[in-house]
Amino acid sequence: MPSSLKSSKFVLPEIDKLADLERRLASEEGEGTTVNLYLPRSNIDEDAVHSTAQDDVPVAGGETILVVEDDPDVRTLTVTLLSDLGYEILEAADAKSALAALDSSSSINLLLSNVVLPGGISGPELAAEILQSRPGVAILHTSGYTENAALHQGRLDNGIELINKPFKKSDLAQMVRAASINRNCERSPPMV
Repeated sequence: MPSSLKSSKFVLPEIDKLADLERRLASEEGEGTTVNLYLPRSNIDEDAVHSTAQDDVPVAGGETILVVEDDPDVRTLTVTLLSDLGYEILEAADAKSALAALDSSSSINLLLSNVVLPGGISGPELAAEILQSRPGVAILHTSGYTENAALHQGRLDNGIELINKPFKKSDLAQMVRAASINRNCERSPPMV
């Protein structure tokens, strides 16, 4: 038995206090132990919870997003989440592919890029290069590291947002919408 398991204590009575539950334990020598937890039925209306959660998720307004993520599983998930929200998506695994995708598209509204990318060009460097030719593109970076590790000299450049991975669909939707709105506000001329 691993030493970490020998010294740990599984306190079922404490769990019982947190939730009104029933537990059943069955143990057979050479087979192991089975723990069944029976939680009380909820009286909450499932449809109401589902519709409330959906109401909090902003949807696309016709934008095209360039997703740059080197991990294929994370990229696929991100593309799926954004597509489900109604965004048009271009995707790339690195900065070089992202620049090629940018050259082949007339309209990119937002760059969603991992901070750390393979190939020698980071997400912030890619963003700076894209902003040289397309200053209207909103930027949203992702990172699996803590926010401080993703910062350049202690901070991200002005107007560049960061969402930490893993993220929920609602958080991604809100950050994409906020980055787009912030970028549109920066481009709009002041009202006189």
